[in-house]
Amino acid sequence: MDFTLSEEQSALQAAAREYAQRRLPAIAQDIETTGEPPSHSLIAEFASHGFLGINIPEDLGGLAPKANARLAAALVRVSLDDDVRQQVANR
Repeated sequence: MDFTLSEEQSALQAAAREYAQRRLPAIAQDIETTGEPPSHSLIAEFASHGFLGINIPEDLGGLAPKANARLAAALVRVSLDDDVRQQVANR
């Protein structure tokens, strides 16, 4: 199986990483503080960047499995890093 990303998939992965580093820590903090789920505007923002197709099969308009995994990893990595920092700060 070829795991090489296309130019478009690589650009999406880079955009996801940048977005996650810039936006997710504050979003996660807000959700933790308020206990409210993500707002509709946040979901629309996510969609505008093309991040909602990661769990939809490619034949239905979603992303290819290799792009799916790498995009999800780019988003989760920042989320996990922020969670670890918060746990350490709370000790």
